[in-house]
Amino acid sequence: MASPLEHLVSEVTSHISQKKYSEAAKHLQKSRDTLSKNSGHLDTVLATLQPQVHTIAVAAVLRARLAAATPNDANIDTLHATVAEFVSVCDQDQLGFVQDAMCEMLEEYCRLLVTGGCSMRGIEVINSAVSTLACLGESVVTMATLHHRPVLVLWALQHIHVCMLLKRKMNMPKIVDVKIEWLM
Repeated sequence: MASPLEHLVSEVTSHISQKKYSEAAKHLQKSRDTLSKNSGHLDTVLATLQPQVHTIAVAAVLRARLAAATPNDANIDTLHATVAEFVSVCDQDQLGFVQDAMCEMLEEYCRLLVTGGCSMRGIEVINSAVSTLACLGESVVTMATLHHRPVLVLWALQHIHVCMLLKRKMNMPKIVDVKIEWLM
C-alpha cells in the first residue's frame, strides 16, 4: 500500500499531466499537513519531480521542505540550488495557480538564508522570482491574480529591505522598476 505522501504525489502529478492545474493546486493546498509530516522524505520527492513539468508540485514540496530546514541543515547548498533552478525554469501557466505557495516558498527560502547568515546568496534568486511573479501578474488577468498583487508589493519591499541590510543598493532598481500602475 502506498504511503499518504506517495499517494499525494501520484495524484498531483496525474492532475498536472492532464493539465488540471486548478485541481492539483487545490489538492496540494488541502494536503499541506501530509507534506509537513513527511519532511524527511521531501528531498526524495523533489528528486523525482521536474521543476518545469511539475511546477505546482515543486512549489508546494519546496515550501514544506524549506519550512522544515534549519540554518544547520546539511543540505542548505542543495536547497539553494534547487530553489534557484526552480525559479529559473518554473512553468508560468502552472505558476498562476500556485502564487501563494510560490510566495510562501520564497519566504521560507529568505528565512533560511537570513538565519543561516548567507542571505547574499539569495539576492539574484529573489530578483528573478519577483520578476517572474511580476510578469505573471501582467499576463494573467483573473480575480485570483488581483488578490496576489499586494503580495508582490510586499515581496518587493522585503527584497529592498534585505538589499539595504546588505548595503547592496545597486540591486534595488531591478525590483523598484516594476510597473507600479498594475501593482496598486
